[in-house]
Amino acid sequence: MFYRPVTPYNVHAFADVYDQASILLGLVQWYLADRDERCRRMIDDLVASVSRLADWDGTDYARIRCVAVRDGKPVAGREVRSTENENPEEPDEAWFGRFIPGLAMYAKATGKEEPLVLARALARDVAFRSGRFADDGSFSRTLHGERSVWTNGHLHSRTNTMAGVLRVAALTGEGDLAEWAEKVFRWTLTQGTSFGWFPEFVGREGVDCE
Repeated sequence: MFYRPVTPYNVHAFADVYDQASILLGLVQWYLADRDERCRRMIDDLVASVSRLADWDGTDYARIRCVAVRDGKPVAGREVRSTENENPEEPDEAWFGRFIPGLAMYAKATGKEEPLVLARALARDVAFRSGRFADDGSFSRTLHGERSVWTNGHLHSRTNTMAGVLRVAALTGEGDLAEWAEKVFRWTLTQGTSFGWFPEFVGREGVDCE
């Protein structure tokens, strides 16, 4: 995994799990561009690390229950001192759904089984077990109440997740995943403007658009 160094903002070096999803997607884009062997090894190592970190229920469902890794061990958000990670909530499955697009893209490009198995399990968990999305596809912050600090209703992590779930559906042929992704997409369209701006957080007042 890839660690943030010790800085005035980070008391300990740690691997932020949210970071890993962004890194994975970047590495996959690099690999797709030139099939770099060093890049492939880094992707394979990262996929294996994330797979070990996940909490599995058989092979159909997987969930990541920590926000970071420090000294090789999972840690909760309250144990990580960082200006970007002071969220007292439990880990948000929809944030970690951001792994799904990179995993699905890599699986399609290489035919490897492990990234597809992980992508499918994360997709099925976030869609059908996490409770982060309502039956109509909505993901408003108000779904979880005003005690929710800043993860619930976060639009671009949820749309990344939705796009990843759709990629998995295209690879596996699972219609229930495709139907779920379409519901989320259709609902999301109702939250923006006619000229393309959307809130950063759905269901919270006084936030910027992006």
